[in-house]
Amino acid sequence: MSEYVPVLETVRVTAARERALDAVGYARRKRSGLGHYLEGEQINTNALHFSDVLRTVPGIRVQTAGMGRQVVTSTRGVNGCVMFWVDGTPWQSMEPGDIDDFIKPHELGAIEVYSPTTTPAEFQSPSGSSCTTIVGWTSRRLDRNRRR
Repeated sequence: MSEYVPVLETVRVTAARERALDAVGYARRKRSGLGHYLEGEQINTNALHFSDVLRTVPGIRVQTAGMGRQVVTSTRGVNGCVMFWVDGTPWQSMEPGDIDDFIKPHELGAIEVYSPTTTPAEFQSPSGSSCTTIVGWTSRRLDRNRRR
């Protein structure tokens, strides 16, 4: 008597987070290869500040400023300026380093970083800024897109 070994149909699994990243355009932009991308376990969620997560990104410098704040600057561009976008909306800084008060590393689902010359049109300012652009996607936003 021979042993019966059942064969299962092929199962296709699509990760919900990947669908959410597709929905915000992250996956499309990542395929272009024009920026630096962090997602999932690549994001150090044990870091204390959002700026700490960026320490390993090429072209980004994190420096301590007054009042113990950390300021993110760029090694590219005219004056080292950095523009932040959070969940597809431009972040308007009130004082240097305040992005760390708004976003915590454990809240991040993905990060995109672009040099002044590779910033996608949807993240460019109307004035045509020559700043490095950092786009942060929170898990909350991605989870909202995942349910759609």
